[in-house]
Amino acid sequence: MTSKRKISNPNYQPSKIVKVTNHGENEDVDDSMTIAENECEMKSGPYTTKFTSSDLVKYYQNIDGKNDYDEILNLLNMVKDDLSIERINLYKKNDIFHLSVTVANEDDHKSLNENENLIIRSKNGIELINLKVVVHSQTFLVAIKNVSPGLQLNKNVVYVNDCKTRYNLRDLKRKTRLDGMHTNTLLATVNNENSFIDLIKNGIILKNKIYQAEPWVFKPMQCLKCGEK
Repeated sequence: MTSKRKISNPNYQPSKIVKVTNHGENEDVDDSMTIAENECEMKSGPYTTKFTSSDLVKYYQNIDGKNDYDEILNLLNMVKDDLSIERINLYKKNDIFHLSVTVANEDDHKSLNENENLIIRSKNGIELINLKVVVHSQTFLVAIKNVSPGLQLNKNVVYVNDCKTRYNLRDLKRKTRLDGMHTNTLLATVNNENSFIDLIKNGIILKNKIYQAEPWVFKPMQCLKCGEK
């Protein structure tokens, strides 16, 4: 069910009708500005910034069990005049409060991401809230092919740890099929781009044997009869 929501800031005039919605994180939403009234992390648009702050607890489920989005909107519109907010979502994840803000254009997105912290102050210079920008580091995955399933990683811990240290790996595990059977491919998460490139160029040595490494690209299962995924 969708209803209109009054915005307490008289200077805030959204170009679209503000709506309160109970959309789940896996459901599609329309083009109108939406405010999520649940604890889940919603789908992100191209100009989405995520923040964390202990100050967000003041706005979390304190009005009849719902988030105080009116005041959050008031705060965000102090950052920049006519900030093109399309969607906001306040939720709790692993006991940490998160605020997701989606805007309509790149300039407004940059305004929210100029520094590691977005500090919003009143006209008198009083700090109202300090939001920390959540930075998502890039993940580098490689596939190491033709590694016999007979080489059990849990029985070769010394060699595995040596690989992690030498090649700067976060983890190393064997790819399994849907039925749980081991394949001849190992998957490794590499800590940085330089180590990732070195692995692709030079391969990896495991238990005195060199194996080829290539970027890992997820390939969904495909039906051989009808060609559908």
